[in-house]
Amino acid sequence: MHVEPIGGVCLQDRRAGGFSDRKTSSNKIRIASIAQSHIDAFIKSLFDIYRSSEDTPAIQTSSEVASTELAICDAVEIALRRKRNERTPFSRLDTDVVHSIFGMALDLDRIHDLNFPLVCLDDHRRRINRMRQVSTMWNGFLLSSPRYWQVIDIKSPPPTIAAALKRSKSSPLCVYCRRDFIRPAPDQIGLELVWSAPRVQTLRSDEPSAYNLCRLLLRTRAFSLKTLQLIGPPHQQLAIEPLRELSMPSRIRHLAAVGWQPPSGAAWLMDLQELVLDNISQIDAEIFLVLRACGSLERLEIHCSGGSDWEALSRGPSTVTLPCLRAMDLIFQSDESATNLLRRLVTPQLLRGSLDVGVSTLETHRADYCRFMSQGKGCLRYPSSANIRIEDASSDCTRVVYETENRRFAFMVFRRENDGHALHDLVQEFQALLKEPALTVTNDDSSDTAWLFLRSLADQNVRNIDVHLNEGEADRLLAALGAPSDLTDVLVTNTTTDQSFESLKSIAIHDGYLELDRLTELVETRQRQLQSKSKRFVEEVKLVDCYVRGMGSKAASDRLKAIGVTLQDVRSVDPEDLWW
Repeated sequence: MHVEPIGGVCLQDRRAGGFSDRKTSSNKIRIASIAQSHIDAFIKSLFDIYRSSEDTPAIQTSSEVASTELAICDAVEIALRRKRNERTPFSRLDTDVVHSIFGMALDLDRIHDLNFPLVCLDDHRRRINRMRQVSTMWNGFLLSSPRYWQVIDIKSPPPTIAAALKRSKSSPLCVYCRRDFIRPAPDQIGLELVWSAPRVQTLRSDEPSAYNLCRLLLRTRAFSLKTLQLIGPPHQQLAIEPLRELSMPSRIRHLAAVGWQPPSGAAWLMDLQELVLDNISQIDAEIFLVLRACGSLERLEIHCSGGSDWEALSRGPSTVTLPCLRAMDLIFQSDESATNLLRRLVTPQLLRGSLDVGVSTLETHRADYCRFMSQGKGCLRYPSSANIRIEDASSDCTRVVYETENRRFAFMVFRRENDGHALHDLVQEFQALLKEPALTVTNDDSSDTAWLFLRSLADQNVRNIDVHLNEGEADRLLAALGAPSDLTDVLVTNTTTDQSFESLKSIAIHDGYLELDRLTELVETRQRQLQSKSKRFVEEVKLVDCYVRGMGSKAASDRLKAIGVTLQDVRSVDPEDLWW
């Protein structure tokens, strides 16, 4: 007999499935009934055995009898839980598989990584405690392997530290101290941790008051130390170089020095692979001598808050070659300091670079910035896309970030009328260097400088524009795109191009007030103008949490659809879902 399917499952299959479910349920009830009767008889037998035991007092009060029976039930429950755990799928997994799963859940492969945030080390320890509470089997598994007990917080109570040291056995240790205002750093380190200093592979601290404690640990035979992160002492005290008192030659490969710097004569610098110099007050000759000694350096990060010591720089090396450097992140408050460093560094193998120069004089240092952004002579592939972010940095500054997949340049400019030209010229040079990658421009700044800059990019290969208006009017955006407006003359006067985003594919407008008929007319007009060149103005317009006036969204969507443009009106929160 043929049975028609309903919802993809035929009635015959459903009936068969239902019969199977009822049969399974009946079997479970029968098994539970049989087991219950045997368990009752078993526990009664245990009670009888206990009462007849020679160790049982002849006379017991009713409360003693009840307490004894509860103890017997608890023992049975523990035994049953153990048996049940032995039959769970977890217990049948291979040990290596379980270690792999637990290792991923606890980030075991990152605990010795200098770039692993300190707060995540706190999370690592909390996750272990939570996992121990899942079941007796999980707890036993975690306690059985030393690999889960390598992370030690200096601020932990001494018994906790002692227990972790015992459980970690001979595993390499990651000792850290995270800055917070609730738990101060201890006055001294426990003897158990001092005795275990030869096992410390990673020592990290962003707590200034723990500086001397870390130095004490370093003096105590830190044979295995490979990763060190240490912030200088508080209250602007003179930072004593913490590695000079090591009793054995250092094997450090990863160093983050905050408020201090290693001596240029240290022999171990030649094997250093990663160096972070944070809170450097100025660029001087000693910095270049340190870098010159780092012949194996693969990653460099420098945060400099001051300028340059010109007299000292004259005594330093004219060039510093870092043949193995792959990644470099430079953050400066002074463009002079940044360019002084860039002009002396030679990095033939640099794959990824990031440069932040603070407020910059673009015309003076444009050649240096272009040299930094260039892909180098050995470049095999230029980036296919790039991003420009325009941000509101302060009341009088606009911040611009130009970024590709392997280069990033960030700077700030004071808001002046002619900044649109300087910004445009710099981007134009970057685009020419990188063979005109497709641009995505994101604007979160409502200043005149930002709109002038956006308008000036009309002759570039801009594919996407994403604007966050922060409950502002969209008039300046429409004028920058070419719509008739009182602002259009101002924008056009301050730009050098008569082209209007001929490569543009999408526009996204967030959280703004918009006259939808003006936007629709702009798209229609530009579409007609570009037809003669066999081009299209845009393919998609997205309005995210915008407040539209004039024409309704439906009417605008129909008009744009007629010329092949999609209009999306997106709401991140449905007003009907708001309880008020």
